[in-house]
Amino acid sequence: MRPGSGAGRTLAGLVLVLALAGGALWWAAGSRSSGSAAPAAAVSPRSTSPAVREAVPVPVLPRGREGVPGGGLPDPAAVDGRDPEAVGRAALGAMYAWDTGLDVTLADAERRAVPWLTAGYGAAVASRSAVAAGGAAWSSWAGHRAYGRVSLELLRDERPSDSSGTVYRQWSVTVVPTGRDGWTGAPVTAVAYVEVVRVGEVWRVAGVRVS
Repeated sequence: MRPGSGAGRTLAGLVLVLALAGGALWWAAGSRSSGSAAPAAAVSPRSTSPAVREAVPVPVLPRGREGVPGGGLPDPAAVDGRDPEAVGRAALGAMYAWDTGLDVTLADAERRAVPWLTAGYGAAVASRSAVAAGGAAWSSWAGHRAYGRVSLELLRDERPSDSSGTVYRQWSVTVVPTGRDGWTGAPVTAVAYVEVVRVGEVWRVAGVRVS
């Protein structure tokens, strides 16, 4: 994510959390060796175990309403599932198409991308529940009854070579908060790293990481 508004950090942060649930991606950090285990500390016979505290349940926010966001959604019938770039574009276009008139949090918007996700990644996105609202940025957008207008640009930066079953693409994502009262907010920008895998005869997004 480029330095900028809190809105950008909010949007990118949530997408990153969901993306990490999708599995290993080529940009993920390698596992770190922990080295040899430290010897266990001696325990005095007089030591007592700490009291176990009962976990306090965290309230989950309700989900948003069904509907088409103000910025529109990709048409599934028009997306060529045999084209990994088309599938990646559709997934991102849906994922970022938030609408404060429908959504409680950005998690509601991300669930719109499920038709273009793998079963595992899609299940993680579909089942995720938000426990916190979107903060000041979301409150500002909601005050204008705003929705996001999404534009995507495919980047040609260096990336791993394509294989018969996996491709990686980088996309520049720009979302313009657009109020139903005529207000326009500062654009929110990010670079999305998308992993797309072959599932049978079609392609599906297996993970998204945002910077």
